[in-house]
Amino acid sequence: MPSGPVPERIQARWSHLCQHIGERRAGSAGERAAAEYILDQFRQAHLEAVHAEPFPCTAVGEARAEIALGLGRSLESVPARVLAGSPGTPGRKAVSGALVWVEMPEQAERLFQPALRGKIVVLFGPMPTRADLHRRLAQCQPAAVIHVDDRLPFDWVKDDGVYPVWVHRYGMPPTVTIPYQAAWAWRKRGANRARARIIAELKSAHSQNVVGEIRGRRPELPLVLLGAHHDTQCNNPGADDNASGVVALLELAVLLGAERPLRTIRLVSFGAEEQLSVGSRAYAVSHRK
Repeated sequence: MPSGPVPERIQARWSHLCQHIGERRAGSAGERAAAEYILDQFRQAHLEAVHAEPFPCTAVGEARAEIALGLGRSLESVPARVLAGSPGTPGRKAVSGALVWVEMPEQAERLFQPALRGKIVVLFGPMPTRADLHRRLAQCQPAAVIHVDDRLPFDWVKDDGVYPVWVHRYGMPPTVTIPYQAAWAWRKRGANRARARIIAELKSAHSQNVVGEIRGRRPELPLVLLGAHHDTQCNNPGADDNASGVVALLELAVLLGAERPLRTIRLVSFGAEEQLSVGSRAYAVSHRK
């Protein structure tokens, strides 16, 4: 077996994914280019059964958001980005309303009530991680939802998504994200009004999981699966989310493939993870046995 990882090889692959290809949104040309690159690298590492497994996904055709927060009639624009899967505001027009701050997940049970109808709701913390809370939020029919990811206390906007199956079953209000620091500043100032204009057009597309194997000496034993994902959020090269995982996967393909292990090792680079595990779900469904 080789003595260990080769930093120059890792850096070259990282640069190819993040700088040469760049953004790799689900269903985009960038994601397809990344999948082809990983297929080629798997083949160069002499993996067996190298192939791609396509599956349907939703791709972003157009996504724009204009958000303003403030006190009374005095509103100021805030950077924003549309969440994956979100619809636009009706007729592509702006909606205005009272601002309701909900600290997630602690206040969701108490505040996801019909009184939210027509208001603009700020979810400070994670998006609902339970289907019943997502359903209740959708049923409240807020004019719009603004998500603030408290894991990232920065001044830049982060994309996120909602499980597509929840959107299909229960619907989804027009939803955007704004920077944590901007939201925190307006929270301290007592912002109580907002205006939102969200334009979102989605289209049907295909993503792909990329698979390769290192056959083990005991193929009857349960295999070991190693995974990463090659897609990114919008406007993001995905250097650490998850090109770091992909380059680790590619390096492991070389190192583990240099000798035949006891168990079969299957390496999978998943697509459409940023839409919340769409690719890994497709893989699990197709490989249920």
